[in-house]
Amino acid sequence: MDCKHARLLLEVAHPLATELDAREQQELAGHLSECPECGPLAESDRRLDEHLGRAMRDVPVPADLPQRILRRLHVDRDAWYRGWAVRTAGVAAALLLAVWLSWALWWNKRPALEVHRISDEVNAIAVMASADDVEQYFAGRGVIMTAPRNLDYSFLCAVGRAEIQGINVPYLHFAQVDKSNKLAVAYVYVISDHCFDVSAALATPKLTGSRRTTEILKDPQRPEISYLVVYSTEDLGAFGRKASY
Repeated sequence: MDCKHARLLLEVAHPLATELDAREQQELAGHLSECPECGPLAESDRRLDEHLGRAMRDVPVPADLPQRILRRLHVDRDAWYRGWAVRTAGVAAALLLAVWLSWALWWNKRPALEVHRISDEVNAIAVMASADDVEQYFAGRGVIMTAPRNLDYSFLCAVGRAEIQGINVPYLHFAQVDKSNKLAVAYVYVISDHCFDVSAALATPKLTGSRRTTEILKDPQRPEISYLVVYSTEDLGAFGRKASY
């Protein structure tokens, strides 16, 4: 063991030390007994520790010192909890103020309801008479779609975009009252192969329920386009001729 290593171990070598194992303690003791520099240094440190220890033990300790320490700890603890409560309340108040200000800003910035624009939209849909009109309507709003050609657009009452499995797709809503005063409705969703894989759906293209029939049809001119049709009649004849896709 060299002097550098021995002096490093001296930093943690004391009677109650647990950092050194038996081998290190034995090697350190051997080095101190032989080294003319480390041995006297270690002895000097030992005498200084003993002197300081006796001096500290000679200081009288008040009998109520433990109680005074505990009382002080309780005071410090209570002060910390009060400070924590004040800080927490401050943070909560700041968050509440931020939420209130955000709500107030949103409330004041709500767009005014423009009834005339809604009326213009409804009128624009009401004059659509063909698939081309529908496609132009969507194109004017940045949406390229292919409308079905085999339906009667005089029964068209609404168009828009609907979310299907997280994807917005164009849809058309047809409705009419037949001769028996029965309402017939059909929703046509325009599906692109770029968005959905319809191969599995085409294996069972028609599903009939108690009130609605769901059918998927391919566009004969645009094979990458399909139409998901949900209607309440036995066929699509209520909205023109039977769709022959």
